[in-house]
This record gives sequence, structure tokens and C-alpha cells, in this order.
Amino acid sequence: MSRKLSLGRSVALTMITVLICVSLQASVGLIAAVYSIGDGRAINYAGSLRMRSYQLLFIANSGSTELPHKLDQFELVLHALEGNLATQRLLPQSLQHRFHQVESRWDVMRQRIESGRIRSYVEELRPFVDEIDGFVRALEEYARKKLVLLLASQLAAIVLILLLSAMAFRYVRRQILLPLQQLEKNAEKMAAGDFNFSSPTSKFRELSTFGHTMTSAGRQLNSLYQRLADRVEAQDLALKQAHLNLTFLYDAAFELHALPVHVDTIGTSLQALRLHTGANMVLLEIDDNSEQRWQFGPSLEPSQRIVLPPQHGISGRLLISHTTTVDKELLHSFALLMSQTLRSQQDAEQRAQMGLMEERAVIARELHDSLGQLLAYMKIQLSLLKRATKGGQQEAISDATEALQESIDMAYKQLRELLSTFRLQLVAADLQQALESMVQQLQPRTEAQLQLDYQLPKITLEANRQVHLLQLLQEAVVNAIKHAGASNIAIRGYSQQGEHLLQVEDNGSGMAVDKDLTGHFGLGIMRERARSMGAQLSISNSERGGVCVTVRLRETQEKTYG
Repeated sequence: MSRKLSLGRSVALTMITVLICVSLQASVGLIAAVYSIGDGRAINYAGSLRMRSYQLLFIANSGSTELPHKLDQFELVLHALEGNLATQRLLPQSLQHRFHQVESRWDVMRQRIESGRIRSYVEELRPFVDEIDGFVRALEEYARKKLVLLLASQLAAIVLILLLSAMAFRYVRRQILLPLQQLEKNAEKMAAGDFNFSSPTSKFRELSTFGHTMTSAGRQLNSLYQRLADRVEAQDLALKQAHLNLTFLYDAAFELHALPVHVDTIGTSLQALRLHTGANMVLLEIDDNSEQRWQFGPSLEPSQRIVLPPQHGISGRLLISHTTTVDKELLHSFALLMSQTLRSQQDAEQRAQMGLMEERAVIARELHDSLGQLLAYMKIQLSLLKRATKGGQQEAISDATEALQESIDMAYKQLRELLSTFRLQLVAADLQQALESMVQQLQPRTEAQLQLDYQLPKITLEANRQVHLLQLLQEAVVNAIKHAGASNIAIRGYSQQGEHLLQVEDNGSGMAVDKDLTGHFGLGIMRERARSMGAQLSISNSERGGVCVTVRLRETQEKTYG
């Protein structure tokens, strides 16, 4: 693995390199400028030597006394040129040689002009001036070369800087800009929820570390998101399966409890369990005297055996054979449902037996209280008839016969009332429905209009008390039909000051309720019934002109449902 570079250090080194290149370029230019400072002065000095050579010829021909002074000035210029050349480094040997030639020829020329050999001076003047011109041209050529060298060095430095800049830009683009762009794209993908991206390649440690860290974080987030997605999917499937199981259990419970439990209903639920779970075999065994069992599918080795929860003597087991996975909680819940259903079936059978026994007790009590008394009375009258027959007492025979006839009629009437009342008891379980059934049965027997105004809450009476109450109200309605000649008979039920009141009121001829009514056998039976059921019976005249029979029941004695 190649060693990673530091981004900060690399940037610093790049800046230092650029600064060094710029400094070198400036240094070369400065050095060239420094070395070129004396070139112009040297050229001027050399040019003035040429002019002064002709000036000395003119002064020598004129015989002027300034000739020595001019010679000294020529020497000064020559020495100044020599000093200028001496200060310049890297001076070519050819240029120094030319200067020495000019200097040597000047020594000859000075001797000639000082000795007065003007003609000889004139003859050598032209070669001397040519020598000076050659030196000047050599000096100019040297200055031009230095200028060309300076320009070339500057151009080379500029080209080098441009190359370095291009290389640096290309390097920065490949190692910094492109990785940064890739990191930006990766960040955008992460923001969009896409964690499948690669780490950018870079030689810099910071970018490489950042890229690898982002890629690693992306992989971890992708793995986390994938696990979360799998978990959510699993939870969704579990919730759907739980919903299906709950729906199945609800449907099974509704089917088992909405109707009276039957063997076929249990079989249907077991068949539904087999279809719901995809089981090959479902078997329900009940441990009782009859050894009940329901099996659907071929006899196979059970995969699971669920013991039914004990329910007051109900025991058994649910066996199921399957190849796929079945929820154990579903099987336990279904087993509990089966156990409760069987217990409900047992309770229903017991309640039916108890109800039958209670109905038989009510019938026996009613027969004893009504027909039994009449039969006892008839037995007494029959004994009196036998005694009167033996004694030949015609009047006693007639009275006994009449009493027997009246007793038989009364017994027949009581029997019809009992049958009618028991029929109402079997048809209607609560008081309101029983009264509605009574009105429907009595309405065809009279032209009077029967009206039921029931405003009591839903109450449930014991079977014996309900029989007494229905017989009492039916007796009151029948009396109004037979004896009152009423056109309207109202049956009302309402609550008042903690009591349940049931009234039968007609608009008939009425009766003298303030007289002694002890001789009325039917009214006596009505009072006896009211007393036996713990109620109060009152008979009064109605504002409508007839009779109002009122039965008062205390609310605390009844089961009231709001």
C-alpha cells in the first residue's frame, strides 16, 4: 500500500515551489540587470575615445597649448573604461584582448603626438579608430548577448512556471477536485437514501480517510437499513398472520357462540382450522363417558398435541399433524375456545334441564293452587250429593249438582287460562314480549280495542312470578271483555316512585268497588296471585267510566337492565 500524502503539506510544498520559481526568475533578471549596468557607460567611454582621437589631431595641428590637458583627459577616459571593464565579471577574454590592443596602440599614438610627429600620428589614426570601433562593436555584441540571455532566462522561467502550474492544476484536479466531486455525489446519494457508492481514490490522506469513512458509514447504514427493512417486513408478515389468526378465532367464536352449540358446529370449526393452518390432520378428543372425538384428514402421527384447558370437568386434547409451521398461540387459543364451547354446551344442557324442572314445578304448583282446590271442592260436593241421594233430599241433590256444574265450569276455565299462560311463557322470555303475545291472542276474542303502552325498562321475572303476573293481567282483561262491555281496554306499564306499575283500564260499565267483594271468586284468586308474588293489587274506578286494576312491583325485587 502506497504511503498517503498530507493535503496541507502538499499545498504548502506547492506554494513554496511556485515561490522559488518566481524568486529564481526575479533573481536572474536582477543579476542580469546588475551586470548590464556598466555596459552603456563602457560603450559611451569607448565612443568618446574615438572622438577625442580626432580632437587631438586638430589641437596638434593648431599648435594649441591645451594639447597636454587633452592628452590627460584622453588618459582619464581610457582609465575609466578600464575600471568599468574591471568591475564587470564574466567579461569575455576576446573583449579584454581588444581593450589591451586599444591601450597598446594608444601608447604608440601618444608618443608620436608628444614628439611632434603629426604625420605619423595621422597615418596611424585611422587604424587606431578602427581598433576602437571594433572594441565598441565587441562591447555592444557582449551587451546584446547578455540581454538575449536575460530574455531567454525570463521566457524559460515563464514557461517553467506555466508547466508547473499546468501540472499542479492537473494534479489538483485528479487528486483533489475529482475526489471532492465524488464525495459530494456520495453525500447526495446518502441524503437520498442510496448507500451503494464507492470510495474516491486520492493520494492525500485526508481525502482518502474521509472517502473510506463515508463509504464505511454508507455500508453500515445500508446494512442497518436492510436489517430494518427485513425486520419491518417480518413484522408486517407477523401482523398480517396475527390478523388472519384473530379473524379466524373471531369467526370461530362467533359461529360457536352465536347459535346453540351443536356437534356439526364443532366439526365445522375444526375443518376451518385445518384449512386455515394447512394441516394434514386435525383431531379433537374429549375425555368423558361417551369418548367424543372429531377427526378430519387421514390418521397420521400428530406434530403437536395441545391439552384443552380444564373447564369444570371438561378435559381433552387437540392433535394436529402438519408439515408447515403453525402458530402455537393460535392452537392454544383455539383449544381454549373449544374447551369453553364444550363447557357452554354442558351449561346449556344443564340450564335446559333446570328450566324444564322449573317449568314442571310451576305447572305442578299452578295445578295444585287452582285445579287442585277445585277438585277438592268438587270431591266435597260429590260426597254431599251421595249423601243427599241416599236420603232422597231433592233440594240438596239439586244444590250439589249445581255446585258441581259450577266447579266443573270453573275448572275448565282455570285449565284454559293455565294453558294460555303457559303458552305465553314458552313463547316470550321477558315481560314485554309476553304481554304483546297475550294481546295478540286475546284481540280476536273481542270487539273491544286492546292497547299496550309499555314504558318499563327491560325486566326479567322468575318463571313462577311471571306466570302469576300474566294470569292476573289476563284475568283482568278477560273480566273487562266479558262483564264490562268496554270498547277500549288499555294495558299500561310504567315506573313511579321506585315501583313498577302495570294497569288494566277499560271504559266499560264499571263496578261498585266500595262494596264487599269477598264473594267474587275470580277477584279473590287475583288477590291471592298478587300476594304470592309479593305485589300489591288495587281495584279502583277509572276516570273513563270503567275499572282500573293496578299491580305494584318494587324495583328492588326485579332484575332491571338499562
